[in-house]
Amino acid sequence: MLAKDHPDLEEKLEKINEQLTSEELSPTDRQRLEREAETFKQIRKPPDETFARFWLPQQLLQQHIYRNHGGGRLLWQQFGVEAFDATYAWLQSEEKLGNLQIDQPEQRKLVFAYWTRDHGGFLWKPKDRPEETAEFLNPPWQDASKTSAAGKSE
Repeated sequence: MLAKDHPDLEEKLEKINEQLTSEELSPTDRQRLEREAETFKQIRKPPDETFARFWLPQQLLQQHIYRNHGGGRLLWQQFGVEAFDATYAWLQSEEKLGNLQIDQPEQRKLVFAYWTRDHGGFLWKPKDRPEETAEFLNPPWQDASKTSAAGKSE
């Protein structure tokens, strides 16, 4: 959840804080509202440097794989978008080249099962969600910074 996805965030937080002043709240309701308030406060905070150092290389890698291994469907994950079909295509090509070797058929089946199971509504075709796809390929932060994961100008 990001603050930009919740334009009414401040309003919701204000309402929660008003409710928390009530002396008639049950302990359970007070605890629930305090958790909600804390969640909204966390959403307001931008990610810290530690998160960025973890997340940025992963996102740049996913963009690279998507652009260089056939595109295809994308998968929303907790820490960003995954180049789902492109990653599968890349792994299969690496296997054909001999760079990825899984000798036991059962192990191979387990490794590739991830790409054959249902991921529900978190998996999408770019044409079905053009805005999310465009944001994955050209995120606003990337346009602003024009830096790579190594911190070098592009």
